[in-house]
Amino acid sequence: MTLKHLSLGFLILCLSTVVQAQGTLWPDSLGTLLKKAKTGHQKAELLYERGDQIAIYDTVTSIRYIREGLKYVTGDPFYEGIGYFYLGRAYMEFSPMEAEKAFDTAIRYFQQVSTPEAYIYQSRTWANKGCWHSFGATTPLISTCFLKKLYPSPL
Repeated sequence: MTLKHLSLGFLILCLSTVVQAQGTLWPDSLGTLLKKAKTGHQKAELLYERGDQIAIYDTVTSIRYIREGLKYVTGDPFYEGIGYFYLGRAYMEFSPMEAEKAFDTAIRYFQQVSTPEAYIYQSRTWANKGCWHSFGATTPLISTCFLKKLYPSPL
């Protein structure tokens, strides 16, 4: 009887340690990475990536991370565009209107920047918009999105 109790106590101790460690792993690692980041751009990228990673199962926290990242890059159209791109992706599943607003904002920011990276993100933004429209839009609209906007030409 004592061996059973001892084994059960050890099992409970192990499980509670695992559960406790899992609950604090992500916020601590993000906090550590943010402290090590030297620029606002690096902090924003970390927050955008983390927000995108968790958007599937925790949309509210995802949006909070992305909006926090936007605060670090105010005035930089490329990084603000990236933030709104990820914000649109986070909204796509549950709020299509908010997603479209975010994608439109991202496109406006990317149009101000003429670098290969900005064109890539602009293309990705139009692709996400095209996918969203394909669920209820007509074929000509989808064709326009993919043929004219998916591959933006340099200025």
